[in-house]
Parts: sequence; structure tokens; C-alpha cells
Amino acid sequence: MIKSTSSIYRPVTLDDIEFKEIKEYIKLHSGISIADNKKYLIVQRLSPFVRKANCKSFKEYIKKLNSCSLRGESNKVIDAMTTNETSFFRDQKPFDLLKNKILSQVILDAKNKRQNHVTIWSAGASTGQEAYSLAILIYEYCKYNKTDYKFEDFRIIATDISEEVLKKAQKGIYSNVEMDRGLEQINKNLYFKQENNKNWKVQDFLKKIITFKSVNLLHNFSNIPTSNIIFCRNVLIYFEQDTQNLILQRLYNALSDDGLLFLGAMEGSYNALDKYKKFNTKTYTIYQK
Repeated sequence: MIKSTSSIYRPVTLDDIEFKEIKEYIKLHSGISIADNKKYLIVQRLSPFVRKANCKSFKEYIKKLNSCSLRGESNKVIDAMTTNETSFFRDQKPFDLLKNKILSQVILDAKNKRQNHVTIWSAGASTGQEAYSLAILIYEYCKYNKTDYKFEDFRIIATDISEEVLKKAQKGIYSNVEMDRGLEQINKNLYFKQENNKNWKVQDFLKKIITFKSVNLLHNFSNIPTSNIIFCRNVLIYFEQDTQNLILQRLYNALSDDGLLFLGAMEGSYNALDKYKKFNTKTYTIYQK
């Protein structure tokens, strides 16, 4: 008998013990901390998984998760619980600062160190808008300024824990609604091609400097090259303090000497930031190794 769609998506009851266990599972595998008042979110997002796994309760589902009897299920759970809020040139200030003040200094520093590339890491890249925004900014900077590094000499590493959002990022196809969030019409026409008067696809030349990778910030960053700049904005807010400090220490180690870390505008109170030097501007605070 085929289950109806409404049956699959009908909410599954979640008691306090099950809520605690599923929160611990999510934290263990992703570092994401689910607040005590977010029980409804787990019920809403994971009930379909419970029913598709032919489980009668969250208790049974959690047992299967812990026994690893559901192949690939852990990734699906993490994908479902990850918030992927993003847009092109989100919070415009850090991009303006990078373009008008920071990038020239980073290029000079890379030249003095005889680096072949300038590397920027977009950590928590979600569906790719931040990485493509950086690529557009770099392309225009190289086009309109005298610089020792060509566009092709830059590398953008875009990472996320969610494999699903990375698939979308790699395709580089966005709806009109997504395009209207942060992009002016001139940039749409210059850097994207419209398909079927509906979706827009990013131009291939922008993709050439971007590498997309699945990375869990709880793990080591051995597959990430040393970076001149790291964008890790509005990511740490989903972790508890100990995890935030651990990740900030690892980000510090992933930066080149004098490398710069961009956090979200409201993310300046973490203890581990004491190790960084503050690169203050009138509009934004950047953290320097």
C-alpha cells in the first residue's frame, strides 16, 4: 500500500526525552545547538524522515540513527536542521570595505610573501551567493585597478556542512526572487544568463576560481588551504560557546600571517577573539591574525 503524502508529513509526537536525545545527536554530528524552545522545529522538519523510515516514534528513529542502519540518514538530518539564510552581497558593508580598502592591502601582502594565489575561504557558504558575490567583486576589482594578481590568480574556497545546499551552489542557478535579493539589474546581465525567462545561471568564468567542498567546522581543516581572508559570517551563532571558541581557534590557524577574519556584524563577543588583533574601521570590525 502506498502511503499518502499527507500521511508521510503528518507530525510525529516528540516527548521531552526524545527531544533531548535528538538534540544531542544533532550537536554531536554538526555542533549545532538546538534551543529548548525549538521542539516544534524538530517535529516540523524531521517528522517526514521518521515516517519514511517506517518508524512509529522518534524513539525508534533515534535508535536507528545511532545504530547507523539508515545509510546517509545523518546527512539528511543535518541538512534539514541547517538554516541556509543568505543572499547576494548580504550586509553590504563588508563587501564595500573589502573592495575599497582591504583587498589592495591583502594583495600587497600576498605579493611580499611571494604567494602564487590570493585565497579567500567562504565558510558556511550555503547556496553559494556569498562565494559568487566575492567572485564578482574580485573580477571588477581586477578589471578597474592596476594589480599584480589577475582574476585567475584568486581562489575562493566555498564550504558548507550541507551537501544539498552545495549541490545548488555548484549549479549556480537562482530564481528571480533570489536574484532580486542583493543584485542590481546590471550585475544580473553581466554575470548571469537567464534561462527560459525564469531562472538565472551564473557565467562559467566566475565559477573557475571557486571550489565547493563539504566541510564540517567541528572537524579539522586539513583540506582547506591557508587563507588570506576568511568569511565566516552568521555561522557561529548556531553553536554553543565552547564550540564557538574551538572553531575560532581553528580559523585562526587556517589564516596566513596577518590574514583577516570577517564575522557577522553581531558576532564580536566571543572569548577566543582575544587572540586576534582588531582591524577597526568606522563601519565594521575585522579580526586579524
